[in-house]
Amino acid sequence: MRLLCFTLLTGLLAGCGSTPVATAQPTPPAPDAVVRLAEQGRTDALARALDAGADPNAVGRGMGLDRWTPLIGAAANDRPEAVRLLLERGADPMLPDSTGNTPLRYSAEGLSPESARLLIEAGVDLEARNEEGTTPLGWAVFKGADDVVTVLLDAGADIEGPGPGGRSPLSRAIRTFGDSFGNATTVALLLDRGADPTVSDDRGQTPLHRAISDTPGGLLVTALLLDRGADTGTRDNQGQTPGELAHERGAARIFSFYVGEAQTLAQADLLLAILDDDAEAVRTALAAGAPPNAGVRGDDFYSDDFVDDGGPLHLAAHVGASEAVIQVLAEGRATLDAVNGAGHPAVKVAAERGNTATLAALLAAGAAPESTTEHPFLGMEPIHWAAAAGEAGAVQMLLDAGASPDYSTNASMGYGYNALGFAVHFGHLETVRALLDAGMETGQVGENPYTALDVAIQRGWPEVEALLRTRGGQTTAEMAQAEAEALLAEDGPEGAWSTASNDQNTALMRALLALGQTPPTDFLAGAWYALQFEPDLVPLLVDAGADVNATEGGGMTPLHYAAADGLGPLVSVLLDAGADASATDESGKTPLDWALEYGDSETIALLSEDAP
Repeated sequence: MRLLCFTLLTGLLAGCGSTPVATAQPTPPAPDAVVRLAEQGRTDALARALDAGADPNAVGRGMGLDRWTPLIGAAANDRPEAVRLLLERGADPMLPDSTGNTPLRYSAEGLSPESARLLIEAGVDLEARNEEGTTPLGWAVFKGADDVVTVLLDAGADIEGPGPGGRSPLSRAIRTFGDSFGNATTVALLLDRGADPTVSDDRGQTPLHRAISDTPGGLLVTALLLDRGADTGTRDNQGQTPGELAHERGAARIFSFYVGEAQTLAQADLLLAILDDDAEAVRTALAAGAPPNAGVRGDDFYSDDFVDDGGPLHLAAHVGASEAVIQVLAEGRATLDAVNGAGHPAVKVAAERGNTATLAALLAAGAAPESTTEHPFLGMEPIHWAAAAGEAGAVQMLLDAGASPDYSTNASMGYGYNALGFAVHFGHLETVRALLDAGMETGQVGENPYTALDVAIQRGWPEVEALLRTRGGQTTAEMAQAEAEALLAEDGPEGAWSTASNDQNTALMRALLALGQTPPTDFLAGAWYALQFEPDLVPLLVDAGADVNATEGGGMTPLHYAAADGLGPLVSVLLDAGADASATDESGKTPLDWALEYGDSETIALLSEDAP
């Protein structure tokens, strides 16, 4: 009996002998999705994807390249925790992209020393070269990624290993498209670690030659190299010494330095003193005649559009100079709010780089927390740059100094964000928190239709999204629904639709449709302008009862307006929704007539196909 009962019980538990129902297994995400999770540092979601069978070596796309792996994406975006997870799950630390660059190279791209350490611990080849022959160290010095350079050198990377053109890492660090100062901090780091300043490349050029021909920070780099033992007499394959090359190229200040012109020598001493953070040496150089506001740029043949020029204060802000150095420069009549060739004051440079001690010293000396120029670059103030860089400490300092976080950048030149928009866009949680604590609203984040929560969701930052939710953040759709319900209760359907049309508010239009409201027959006649940005709304409104051929003043239909403005996508949608291409306005013109007078070729072609 006991055996029978046991048999019955086990049979019931097993489904009485029937075929067990298979448990559905989660489908692993596509390679590109895995790459995005790694790039965003979403380690919890990445772990779930790997648990579901995603390949840690999945090959997707990134930065326009094929063979972009999750490990490359994590390293390139400074996501060391994602790097650690992927390595633990079997990611190949040497798997390159389509141009031969390994994840270690991308740790320099992402300015991610911790990612570099993890990859080195995993046993990567420090000297692995890409298709051009560049090593990870060669790329790190090229980028001016000093922290990554230090990690690579500590691990044993070859400080003299030649790259393309036979250039040593020291020569490669000196480059045209470096920072405003010729990557001087990287050059100094390499020299401090024993790099030879006399080594020639395949053209016979030493780093001194390169400082003249290839860098906007030529005077500073030239002075630095000579201070560390570079040879002025070495001739390149064309038979020229660095001084002769400077004369030929018209690098006037560098040439005057070579021939011993007193003011230029003093200027070079000033720049070196700032680089060394030596306040007394700064004072001495100023007393010797160093100009306190002269650009660091080594010559005069680079245009301001090409070079992000800057003076001694910009260099001090860039390298994170001490309060003492800033005070001496200010006492020496350095112009605190002077801008460089890109329109940036020193405050912006210090804030974006997170050099908070220098920023505090600049503000204490009297520098303005906001740009004093009428049109700053991209309309971005120092607080925007600091927020975009995730420098929460700098953001707080600027707020305390009176900077406005609510000012929005120019949407036509950039994102159209205020400070919160930039912080959310780039996923900087603590910076978002600081701005919210300062009283910023979670609604629209600038000259665009998005709320902070919209941006967080679109960009895939769940922690930022959660923080915004706790502070009352809503999406545009959620805000529009609440507004629609309030308008319907107060003004009725007619008033609600009138508000949507008058405000050209597409989110409110969508909310009213979602609530089952029927638009007025002539609604499209007044709302056509907003629909150019969201043309998919046209068929939804038509299906709900709006007349696609409704007319406004002068007998103009939405199609007339769209044709006159050359709005090809909107014209196409209106035609698909039944707009009459033969309709005439009070002047007898068809939409095609308006397109021929004011429109563009796409609009004309679309209307010509439908012309009677």
